[in-house]
Amino acid sequence: MAQQSALSKLNAIQEEPLDQIAAVVNNDIITQNEFNHALFEIKKQLSQYHIPILNKKIFRKHVMEQLIYEKLQLQFSKRNQIKASDEEINAIIAKITEQNQLSQSDFKEKLTQQGISYREFRNQIRKQLLISKLQQQVIGNNITISKLDLLAFQKQHPAKVASTRYHVATILIRVPEIATQAQINHAREKAFLILKQLRKGLDFKCAMSAHPGSSDLGWRSTNNIPQIFLNSISKIKPNEVVGPIQAPNGFHLVKLLDKENLDITNNLQIQQVVYQKKFAKALQQWLGQLRRSSYVHIYMNF
Repeated sequence: MAQQSALSKLNAIQEEPLDQIAAVVNNDIITQNEFNHALFEIKKQLSQYHIPILNKKIFRKHVMEQLIYEKLQLQFSKRNQIKASDEEINAIIAKITEQNQLSQSDFKEKLTQQGISYREFRNQIRKQLLISKLQQQVIGNNITISKLDLLAFQKQHPAKVASTRYHVATILIRVPEIATQAQINHAREKAFLILKQLRKGLDFKCAMSAHPGSSDLGWRSTNNIPQIFLNSISKIKPNEVVGPIQAPNGFHLVKLLDKENLDITNNLQIQQVVYQKKFAKALQQWLGQLRRSSYVHIYMNF
């Protein structure tokens, strides 16, 4: 059926020379001019970011695939009566001009300098909006994030997901920036002496106030605690003190004031990352199904 529709389309555009037809996508065509324009624009974008084209043949195929999937999605949007209003397009353009601190006339002039007509730019925004709405309707609205998804991500990326946060304070016994071995030994001995006093009942806050550079670090996730502290405090209980821990600025006595396990299900940033991964996978599968159920014929040689 799709093939008959495509052939009907070809019959209806006999005035278009066949060597100007780059591909047929169901009942639409991609012209050689469309392909060349897309090729030019993508090359320009890559050049701006100094990204080289390593294989011209693969690059040209990739550009054609982009155009095909754009056509397929726009066709699907039309069949499902998904629309992009002028008001929505105007709002997007207004946001772009605001972000670039440009007036409407200055923005149009900038487009002209880049060889892009304002009408062409609006049409591109319309296409992007239609495809975005389509993908949200078909894919995004059907994605759910379970606790198992979040836990699986945490297991795969432990360094990115903090499962515990700590409230810690430190007493610092400073050593000079350029210290002799005798000075380092003296600071270490002093740190051990204070630790002994703390264990006999010396108030930690009092000891902090007597040593400049000591501080309450507040609540911090594992990602925001110096590694030399984390290795030690992760092994102790709240209200316990560990040390002396040698650092470039001296010796630290670290007290774990409290700790709590974080509920990953409340981490919106991780939820968004997991959502995007599931969205990308589902979109790739759906686009594959859409392509397989459509008539696509590429005429040009790469």
